[in-house]
Amino acid sequence: MAVEAGFKDWAALRVSATTAKRTSKRIEGAPKFLSAVPILFVRDVKKAAAFYAERLGFQVDFLHGNPPFYGSVSRDHTCLHLRFVHDEPNFAALAAREESLILAAIEVRNVKTLFEEYERRGVEFSQRLIRQAWGGIDFHVRDVDGNVISFVQYRQPESPSE
Repeated sequence: MAVEAGFKDWAALRVSATTAKRTSKRIEGAPKFLSAVPILFVRDVKKAAAFYAERLGFQVDFLHGNPPFYGSVSRDHTCLHLRFVHDEPNFAALAAREESLILAAIEVRNVKTLFEEYERRGVEFSQRLIRQAWGGIDFHVRDVDGNVISFVQYRQPESPSE
């Protein structure tokens, strides 16, 4: 396999990989992904923003246009953008048929506490809190336009400080 990759032998491949690893650490200005912002398609940006603010505890960052055709909501380190689309959002019908068609996954600490908060707020869940076979714990909320948002804790905290 080393020869097929253009190296004399395994030792030469390992030296090359080690050198590349050290070099990549020294490169200034190397790209680093910082975040991703899902853009959800909605029929009414103002109404969708109100749902996220009133029901899910997000804050409205901005609404652009009159009437608004684009907006942003956020909570802690998570941001969702809302984009107006005419008629029915193209994912809504598919999301209605596919229970697990998730359009945004938000990783949270203490997902059970968040689930309980949303229960107190009367939020309707498309999936209640469950432990998944892959080890995570999650629940799903369907917004006013049918977009499914997953709130997930990928692993249990290793210490109380996490």
